[in-house]
Amino acid sequence: MHLRMLCAAFVALIAAGCSTAAAPPASVGPASAPTTAPPLAQATTKTDLVLPQDGSSIASCAPGEFADGMGICLPCKDYEGCFTKATDMNYFYEVGMTMIERYATQTFGERVGPDHWWYVPTGVTGNEPCTKPSGGSMEYNDRSYEYCPSDRSIYVGEQSMWKYYSENGDAAPIVGLAHEWGHHLQNEAGMVVRRAHQREDILAQEIQADCVAGAWTGWAKTQNILNEQDDLDDVRQLMKVIAGYGPERTHGDLAERTEAFTTGLTSGIKACNRYVTQKPLVTSTP
Repeated sequence: MHLRMLCAAFVALIAAGCSTAAAPPASVGPASAPTTAPPLAQATTKTDLVLPQDGSSIASCAPGEFADGMGICLPCKDYEGCFTKATDMNYFYEVGMTMIERYATQTFGERVGPDHWWYVPTGVTGNEPCTKPSGGSMEYNDRSYEYCPSDRSIYVGEQSMWKYYSENGDAAPIVGLAHEWGHHLQNEAGMVVRRAHQREDILAQEIQADCVAGAWTGWAKTQNILNEQDDLDDVRQLMKVIAGYGPERTHGDLAERTEAFTTGLTSGIKACNRYVTQKPLVTSTP
């Protein structure tokens, strides 16, 4: 993924007024996070993004940083291979979150994001308001990558993000974030999982979320964000890892997920309506 357009969009979103993270949701029981744990969606403590105060270009950047055309110091020329440890994902998570919010604003003419994007650092755990199919609260931890409709929030675990990044490439964790944002759109549209058709409905919504991820990727291509061949190779590798198989699967197999992603990539987000006929995901866009 190229850095230039990512950071330009980051600045544009800050100017538009991006919501900030609140304290982590209260949790109970043995899975509760210590009260001293950092917020789930902590702001980056790095100084990778430095805006000139007077509108002029930054004269120089720290060793290992690069100045883009707007005078902003950036950590790498390309995010592929840029990061070396799991804790670096905190920065990359904010970049991905910002890009998806930027796409949402351009597509719908307003912010259509979850109430919170929760980043879960390594070792932090707690209970979500959503429940497991078997009963009891869902738990967020550093392996989470999910949307909870009960609190309209996306939980992103540091270790899962690092695994996608280090094993599948820089595009993989961001496409995963876009998939979870797709579930938020479904919740906003009023889609439900019917008790009598539970597995079928979950499967259809998961495949549709793959299409939404493809639509975001198509937008990123038009913004010159993608290092196209490399990033699409990352997505292909990701699809192989997350494909579902077997009669009880609730996620698409490799062919289904790839087809849905490609539909969004080439035809845009409106084309994703075809995967769930219960309610339209998108009725109109600017």
